[in-house]
Amino acid sequence: MESNINDQHDMDFLTERGRIEKLPKGGNHRGKLTDQQKESLCDILEEDCWRTIQRICDLFFERHNILIGRSTATRCFRDFHYTLKVLRPIPERRNDPQNILARKEYAINFLRIAPDRQKVFFIDETGFQVNMICRYGRELTGVRTTRVVPALRSRNYSVACTMSCEGMVNFKIRERAYNAECFLEYLLEILEIFRAREISETYLSLSQGQPTSPPGICDASLMKSRIYRFA
Repeated sequence: MESNINDQHDMDFLTERGRIEKLPKGGNHRGKLTDQQKESLCDILEEDCWRTIQRICDLFFERHNILIGRSTATRCFRDFHYTLKVLRPIPERRNDPQNILARKEYAINFLRIAPDRQKVFFIDETGFQVNMICRYGRELTGVRTTRVVPALRSRNYSVACTMSCEGMVNFKIRERAYNAECFLEYLLEILEIFRAREISETYLSLSQGQPTSPPGICDASLMKSRIYRFA
C-alpha cells in the first residue's frame, strides 16, 4: 500500500513538472582534484610504497598547497587500481652491479658444464635450532593443561651438505658454526669420497658464505676439481 502511494506521488510530481524521468538524487559533487593532480598524488605513492595515506596527503599539501583527506586519497588510488598488498622487501645487494655480473658469470659457467651435470656438486652450510618440549597433554574439558618445567634450553647445530642432481653425497653435523678450518676438513672428506668412488674432474659450487681460500689447502687436493663460486 505504501509503495503504491509513493508511486502515485511520483507520477503526480512528474505530471506537474512536465518531465518523464526523475532527476538523479544529490547535488553536483564536483571532484576535488583534477586529473593532473590525481596523477601527482599517485606519483607520490610510487616514490615510496611504504608511505602511509596520511603521509601522502601531507606531501601533497606541501607540493600543491591543497588539503585533502585520507578518504579522498583512498578513492583516488582505488580509481587508479592501487590496492593494499603485503610488502615483499628486496635486499639491496641483490641488484648491486657486481652481484649481477657475478650471477651472469655463474650462469655462463654453469651452462658450459651442463653436459657434465652428474659431476656438478653443490656444497653449502646452514644452522638450525632444536627444542625438545612436549606441547600436548590431556585434561578435563574446559580445564587448561599446564605443567611446570625448568628453563627452556635449546641447542644450535650447523650442518654442511654436498648434493648433486642424483641426490645427497654426504653431510656432517656440528654443534658449532663452521669456520675455515672445519670447512677445510669437510672439503677434504668430500674429496676422499670422490677418490673412493673414482669420480674425477668434478665441479664444486660453493655458496658465498663459505671461505674463499681455506688455510692449509694445497693445489694437489684440488688438482682434479674445479670450484665455481656464486653470489
